[in-house]
Amino acid sequence: MNKQPYPDSTSTTPLLDTQLYLETPEGVFLPLRPAGLPVRVLAFAIDCLLRGALLALAGAAWLYLGKFGLGLASISAFILLWFYMVLFEIFNQGRSPGKQVLGLQVIHSDGSPVAWAGSLTRNLLRVVDLLPFAYCVGMLSILSSTRFQRLGDIAAGTLVIYQARPQ
Repeated sequence: MNKQPYPDSTSTTPLLDTQLYLETPEGVFLPLRPAGLPVRVLAFAIDCLLRGALLALAGAAWLYLGKFGLGLASISAFILLWFYMVLFEIFNQGRSPGKQVLGLQVIHSDGSPVAWAGSLTRNLLRVVDLLPFAYCVGMLSILSSTRFQRLGDIAAGTLVIYQARPQ
């Protein structure tokens, strides 16, 4: 698919327009709206609150199991922190609960649904976006990219977009 800013190559593009058009092999242009920094931060905050609540509930439940419970809590925390986003993106059409609440979705840059490799890559590289503190690298990457992509998105070839509304 060709990635073009506008279907009509002779039109002038406003600087604030974030609409992206992907051309299919049939010559149909698919409009996509990449999600910017504020809405992505809010979606991530919702997901962090949900993960924190799940960790607190699991920790409280396993507190009574002693060392075995501590082991279960550690394994659960690892899975929740590293695979929460991946599992939701794969099994919920590219949407974590935070993204779903705000109408966002992760897709591949060609418009296809996100797959295991893309989701794993973008989420494992979230650690790099965290550097040096408070997601500075990730925020700078989103702000400097015309498609609002984190480093993980660039490496995985993914986009976070606003979901298309049913007509």
